[in-house]
Amino acid sequence: MGDRELDLDLVTTNRQIGSLTSLRGIAAVIIVIHHFSYYTLPSTGVFLSSYTSLFRNGYLCVDLFFILSGFIMTHVYLDRFGSGVTKSNYWAYLRARFARIYPLHLVTLLFLVGLELFKLFSLDSIAFTGKFNLTALLANLFLLQAFDLNCPPLLWCDTYWNEPAWSISVEFMIYSVLPFSLFLLSKTKFKTDAIIYISTLIALLLLIKFTRGNLDAIVGIPSILRCGLECAIGIITYKVYRSDQRGRGKGERGKGKEERKYSTCSKQSLSNYSLLSTAQLLKIRVKLILDYNLVTVLAVICVTLIMHNWTDNLRGVHDWSILPAFSLLILGVANQNNGLISKLMNSPPLLYLGTISYSIYLVHWCLAELIKVFWRYHFDLVFGNTIDTAQSSIALGLFVAMVLLISALTYRYIEVPLRNWIRQQEKFST
Repeated sequence: MGDRELDLDLVTTNRQIGSLTSLRGIAAVIIVIHHFSYYTLPSTGVFLSSYTSLFRNGYLCVDLFFILSGFIMTHVYLDRFGSGVTKSNYWAYLRARFARIYPLHLVTLLFLVGLELFKLFSLDSIAFTGKFNLTALLANLFLLQAFDLNCPPLLWCDTYWNEPAWSISVEFMIYSVLPFSLFLLSKTKFKTDAIIYISTLIALLLLIKFTRGNLDAIVGIPSILRCGLECAIGIITYKVYRSDQRGRGKGERGKGKEERKYSTCSKQSLSNYSLLSTAQLLKIRVKLILDYNLVTVLAVICVTLIMHNWTDNLRGVHDWSILPAFSLLILGVANQNNGLISKLMNSPPLLYLGTISYSIYLVHWCLAELIKVFWRYHFDLVFGNTIDTAQSSIALGLFVAMVLLISALTYRYIEVPLRNWIRQQEKFST
């Protein structure tokens, strides 16, 4: 393999922003709770909604994923593609993305095929129908589950065997054009970036207005725009972050020049200067910590208030308003400092949660389907029909615990080994 075709997954690991990894893990768990509480066992959702709509609005965490993807992919690949896109670096990048998302998707898909076969031979029920039809299976195999052209206006069909996997279908398409976007956007100035950011938000509001009226219902072909526009928000957010990082770097270098300038001073003068510069530096550092903690706290408050509330009349505006709040949250969390929030987001448990977040995202729906099939087979009942509120709360806790355990196993024994195996095949082929 040539030098230009270096292991891009390794680059990703080396340039990881830990706090954003944790944020991704938290978002994945919220999506798990959302799906279980409002799809698998709705009585849990009724109970949770009596206190807060945070988990009812959990689908908005997918939009956080899209913005995060734009931010993180720009962090990793901006320098590589900012100077140009070549055949070698483009295909190396695309192979790395494929190795990252496809193996676990394939395994979960095969698991669901196994469940359909079990229904067919053990439950004596109709299998491979509805969203589990064979045409949809073929589309899922080729990551085309968001593009069923037989659906009525702009796609509103059951084409997703593993429900959350619709997003990786559109995300992989956005991945394919991302290098060219980075090449173009790497050259834009602040004013242009501001115009792009505002225009993107307006475009998303129009998309919500003229499709289904909220972000949850934007699937199929419109979901390509949903993902692409939100990735663009992430790219612009990263450019703000990077500009700030460089500004602080220049500040540190400027301080070094000043110190060298005064290196010939008397010991007393140097001592006074050192005391002054240390005080100034401490003041600046405290200011930065307070500023970014303030940004993060405000963003958390905004996101929490938006997700806590539910409105039917202005649901589209409600969903849309969280997008700039997500952008602000990412910006605040990404800036590492000595504040309490930063330390929490870089704690080992949350970092590990983020590390296995992709497994959490894809595995939990499969586990829910398994539970429903098991309940039907063992009790001859639809899951949840005889479960009261207290039992549903316990069921939610057990479900989340099971998802975390299984995801840890799939990450270690399926996701990582298969990704490494694909990389090895690439090395052998070159």
